[in-house]
Amino acid sequence: MVRILSFCVILFANCFAISSLDLARNIVANPSLDADLKLLFEGKNYTDHLGYPKWDTISSILKTNSLVNFTLKSPTALNLSFSSQADSVLFIKILNDSLSEAGFVHFMPVKFTKNEALNIYTVRVESRYLLDPGLFSRILSKNLVYIKNIKKIAYNSYEYELDFSNAHFNPSILIPINSAKELRRPHRDYLISLQGATVISIEANPSDNWFPKLLFLDGNLDLLESIKSPDKKNSLSRSIPSKAEYVIIGDNFNLDNIRRGLKIELRR
Repeated sequence: MVRILSFCVILFANCFAISSLDLARNIVANPSLDADLKLLFEGKNYTDHLGYPKWDTISSILKTNSLVNFTLKSPTALNLSFSSQADSVLFIKILNDSLSEAGFVHFMPVKFTKNEALNIYTVRVESRYLLDPGLFSRILSKNLVYIKNIKKIAYNSYEYELDFSNAHFNPSILIPINSAKELRRPHRDYLISLQGATVISIEANPSDNWFPKLLFLDGNLDLLESIKSPDKKNSLSRSIPSKAEYVIIGDNFNLDNIRRGLKIELRR
């Protein structure tokens, strides 16, 4: 009886799973290539042991057969939209870090909406490269986040449906008010809880080459103000926007530029 029930549960889940053929169709979004996609994907099951799509395999098949090209002829403005049920801070932090790790350092948050059912985060980036599903899925999986579906909705626009049900990451850093704290070398941008502070002061190690990047976010993680400096600085001090609850701090070009960490002080 238990075996029969288990089989029914698996069968029920598979009935609502997106086929590998449809996943490929959603990425390519070109009906004229449907015959080729059927030849390569129809009847095939490219999912892992957890039931998530094997994006490495799907992406590799599409590229090998020239059905998709992730390199563009010239820099193009791309719109990337991500949706999932998740804690909003967790959602934004993991996506920002993952996009940076994928090479999309200079993306601009465009819109963030959240409700009880869904978070939707849209960013814009100018790039000569599309976001490779195989690479991005490997990066996200480090935080136990998985891609359920990807849809190309226009020439330069993609939607990503994500599963954050088991996601984890290091929470925001708490810095005691009115005292400086030295932070170690970052492997990802720092996420700092501002705790009602009105001024933030940051010092870089004199041996480093810091090009400041600061993103001030409100409680809904909407972007209030950004600083992206093309010039090297050893220190920075500025007032904090009144509604800001978090700040993301990194380097405008490469986190290796602050390999010795930063010293941060919050003041009221």
